[in-house]
Amino acid sequence: KKPRLIKISQVPLTKRDAKNLRNIILDQSLARTGRIKKTKGIPKRPVLKVSRGFAKRTSKKFRRFRIVKGKRKALTPGKVIERTRNINDTRQEKKKLGVRRRLAQLKKESAKKQKGSFKRTSRNLIQFKQKRGTRIKTPRRRIELRSNNARRKQRNTNKKKR
Repeated sequence: KKPRLIKISQVPLTKRDAKNLRNIILDQSLARTGRIKKTKGIPKRPVLKVSRGFAKRTSKKFRRFRIVKGKRKALTPGKVIERTRNINDTRQEKKKLGVRRRLAQLKKESAKKQKGSFKRTSRNLIQFKQKRGTRIKTPRRRIELRSNNARRKQRNTNKKKR
């Protein structure tokens, strides 16, 4: 049996980041209820891609009470439920994506972003320029370069032997 509540983030987050992440997951998956749990530890940078201010922008989509026998009962702090009118409003929800699949997508997207982020500062600009000269574009070319390097090494060793 699958657990009712799924742990989304393994690292501790700031309250703002946690709210943003909770609202993103609830808004873009079939899940309706989510909560934030207090943890020990220093807040770190979120692993998943989190847009700033998402919780504030989408606060109207969520309610902080549950309905029991037609009456409103307050939820515990940090817990929200997606409103009925906003259940099927995003592209991911229309595709019937569950929480686990949406999490996997977010992990994939954030991994792509981290790979491509390389800041060119004055310190490593020299290294970047040096690398750019030896950049290899096709695998066929790479093999030729390796064989040329091997030939050079052989020549150098032969010269030393003489």
